[in-house]
Amino acid sequence: HFAENVWGYLRKLIKNRETSELVVDEPFPTIDAVEDKVISQAAGYVYQVHRLYRQHLEKVKRSKKGMASPTFRKATIYVSDNHPDLETTVLKFLEKYKTDSNHNFMGNWKRELQVSMALTHKKKDLCKAMQFAVCVAEQVKERGRYALASNFPFDQKNILTETLPLFLQSSGLELVEIRNQDDERADGDTSNVMESATPFQPQFFFA
Repeated sequence: HFAENVWGYLRKLIKNRETSELVVDEPFPTIDAVEDKVISQAAGYVYQVHRLYRQHLEKVKRSKKGMASPTFRKATIYVSDNHPDLETTVLKFLEKYKTDSNHNFMGNWKRELQVSMALTHKKKDLCKAMQFAVCVAEQVKERGRYALASNFPFDQKNILTETLPLFLQSSGLELVEIRNQDDERADGDTSNVMESATPFQPQFFFA
């Protein structure tokens, strides 16, 4: 009876919708979902890295014609927290362009970027910048404008380390490790994959 009495007073304050006479007939209160953008970004990042990891593993497992498929026991995922200076310049340039409802850049951004970079960079760097810009544009389509961030809102190495069971289970390898570019190179790795790692674009080494 007390609850119904209180509800009688509260009904008079609710002006934006119809209410039931009895509180027992009212639907349970709900609130709009509150999205934690950092958690959402971290979850999307793990999903992306795991997808790339599986794709890369399948690619290196494919045997050449007439040769046995290679067998791997461990994997190293190299991550980087910082973009090279050239990529940082491109990201800052793209930040000034608005995106439409489908996350496509608006305006003649490719031409304007090409002209801007040609004034201050060599031809080989211009080609790299344009390739990177196109890649970023695709990432913005998939993940929104936070793909333009030059710094991560979370620690890539820690996030991936916490989800290592996912990588182990899906690949069947004995060991998967996460290394930053500041860490030592994995044992037996004589390639240049570690140097190729950039934010959102990890590199993989299998042995």
